[in-house]
Amino acid sequence: MIATSSDELRIWESNQNNNFKLKCELKTTNKTNVYSPLTSFDWNFSKQNILGTSSIDTICTLFDIEKKIPVSQLIAHEKEVYDFCFHQNGQLFATAGGDSSVRTFDLRDLAHYMNAFENKNSIPFLRVYGIRQMIIY
Repeated sequence: MIATSSDELRIWESNQNNNFKLKCELKTTNKTNVYSPLTSFDWNFSKQNILGTSSIDTICTLFDIEKKIPVSQLIAHEKEVYDFCFHQNGQLFATAGGDSSVRTFDLRDLAHYMNAFENKNSIPFLRVYGIRQMIIY
């Protein structure tokens, strides 16, 4: 399987001829049915049915791709969320935002986050990379 993102998350499967067929289209839930572009996504390698996305509407969404539904949404930043990256342990993920911060979240308690880094110059962070090797104490 591979995934692509735009206004929605698309999951594709390959067949024996290495041709890709659309398996499902996953949309974030909202009341207006206007969907913000997804800026990034990452697959949880410990729980391979979970895929997380970030969006310019400040929200991160966790999808269960087997059930084909969003299982959790959270307001991750005060401005756009540009990147999303799972830690190799499958419990933690990090986000980079237009509010000049990098935040880490724990799937076991999504109500709280930690500011891993904040840029005092108000320059947005576009990517977060390397959380896979981060040592957690």
